[in-house]
Amino acid sequence: MKTIQELFNLEGKVAVITGAAMGIGYGIAQRFHEAGAHVIIADIDEEVGSQKAEALTTSETRCVFVKTDVSDEQEVKNLDS
Repeated sequence: MKTIQELFNLEGKVAVITGAAMGIGYGIAQRFHEAGAHVIIADIDEEVGSQKAEALTTSETRCVFVKTDVSDEQEVKNLDS
């Protein structure tokens, strides 16, 4: 079986994943991170989201948390900055 790195090379890419503080969203964040992407965890849960971002950050790839309520258009636009 091939590893995620053998299937996808996301080095130098940025992945924004909403709902990534836990569950399926966090699983996706982990896989994108394993494939070399810098990951932005966008979620409403600041405490858990920040912890998960810290856990994924390595010397090779960054992971940051941005508090985002996707039902608020302005918060979604703030992800861009």
